Amino acid sequence: LWKASISKSIVKELLGIYFQNDFLYIRDLSRELWKLHNLKISLPDDKKKHFIDIWGGQLYEDLWTREITRWLQQGSAGKLKVVLIENIERMTISAANAFLKTAEEALPGRVIIATTWNSTALLDTIISRAILLKFKPLSFDDLMSLTASLELFSENPEMKELLVHMVMGKPG
Repeated sequence: LWKASISKSIVKELLGIYFQNDFLYIRDLSRELWKLHNLKISLPDDKKKHFIDIWGGQLYEDLWTREITRWLQQGSAGKLKVVLIENIERMTISAANAFLKTAEEALPGRVIIATTWNSTALLDTIISRAILLKFKPLSFDDLMSLTASLELFSENPEMKELLVHMVMGKPG
């Protein structure tokens, strides 16, 4: 969450007045929807994974990856076109492979930013084409300040302190 917020702020400043036209934010809503899995089904008599058909005859597994590619191929209003993909590790293998072609053959003036909680869950081929920026965990005091500024658990300081210890420097 914080990685995406920081990235979005930087992109907004970079794109300026073209932000609305030249920025695409692919947000992972799995936490908000309480849905922490992909739409995969496996039939008992079949070793292959099957994907649920939910979008006009197209397979869910890589539909939006192809949409991202099409969006990046369109012209930009400004000098840059930026896509931010939150929690890229949640892509299926098929979607990651479809995305790999876009990452390999990026057009000039196109920037792809992706956040992840676990870079080891990504395909090695995607990692090899990326510049990795690792965020250091926040200190206990920084997290306490952050929770105070967001007015989280202000009525229960013991719970706030317990949760700050539990997140181990990772506020997302």
